Amino acid sequence: ASGSLRQELKERDHLTYKYTSLAWTKASPWAASSSSSSKKGTKRSATSDLGVLALGTTTGAIVVWNLEKGEVGVRLARETSENGHAAAVTDIVFASSGATLFSSSNEKNVLEWNVKDASVTRKFKVGSDGASKLALSKSDDVLAVGSSSIKLFDVASGKKSKKLTSGHATAVSQLAFSDCARYLFSSTGERFINVFDVSAESTDPLYNFAADTSLATLVTRVLVAKKAKHSVATVASVADNGSVFVWQHAMTLSSKPVLAATHITASAAVQLAAFSVDNANAVIVARGSIHKPHFETVAFEKDGATVSAPVTLSALDTSSLLVAKKVVTPCNCNLHLHIYIYIYMCVYCLQSICDRVRIIFFVV
Repeated sequence: ASGSLRQELKERDHLTYKYTSLAWTKASPWAASSSSSSKKGTKRSATSDLGVLALGTTTGAIVVWNLEKGEVGVRLARETSENGHAAAVTDIVFASSGATLFSSSNEKNVLEWNVKDASVTRKFKVGSDGASKLALSKSDDVLAVGSSSIKLFDVASGKKSKKLTSGHATAVSQLAFSDCARYLFSSTGERFINVFDVSAESTDPLYNFAADTSLATLVTRVLVAKKAKHSVATVASVADNGSVFVWQHAMTLSSKPVLAATHITASAAVQLAAFSVDNANAVIVARGSIHKPHFETVAFEKDGATVSAPVTLSALDTSSLLVAKKVVTPCNCNLHLHIYIYIYMCVYCLQSICDRVRIIFFVV
């Protein structure tokens, strides 16, 4: 990962609103027309694999970028659909095809959009408080809607199937399904992450992960076994102080909070972490400058045993991060994982710098 600039996007009318939320998908609703062009002999674009980026705004509009062309593909707003949001967008999530998008606000409905047509196809009634966070199962079957509680909707019918007891004191700010869609993870940015078995009759969490400081992000992975009690969840979270907590625990009921198995600290604060696609027992961290991040792979398990001692990352050579030359890092990872990391670094920035108007991708 070099951290070199790959693409920069900027809207013309960015001063008329602020960004509030962001979502990215590799799948593009415009992919069919792009592929037909390539068949006619058009040269493949260097950005043709970057997918689609959606940005929610304070005005209720959603700006959807076609990253292959480097331009706004469509705006999802009241001027294109009278059913659009009238309040600030709180979250966005794409369906796997990239052609459908779900969005929330503090209004009583979550909206389902046809991206190409810029039209609202359905509304999910979620209550007068609206929603703070959304999550969609990998198979697009279940939509989780977070606020002070968590509601599950069957996407096919549009009906609410379950209400979970979040146990959080404030509105949900992080929400994620396991790939198998059986487990759901939630957090409010405080010290705890709740773990639910959505297939169980109980609406209470199986258990919760605990840290000694507030948590800002959430990434999850579940190793599924034939017997549920042998399945193991691995969760990583970047804390407000720039350190990373990693937990591992079997999917069994526990009345006591589960403490972190590994704690990663660094002098240059970690901006975000994601699981490595090359090493099941490692996380990729992005740390240092938001403008030229340093990507690094950190193992949390060695020789079959969890690294229980605190892991301290070596200090960065900050002078090398300020000049336009290649920064060599021990990270050899998937392109889209790094795009995913950096996009969520931008989300991390949006929490405090909501008028950021440029989304930057790095060559990895």
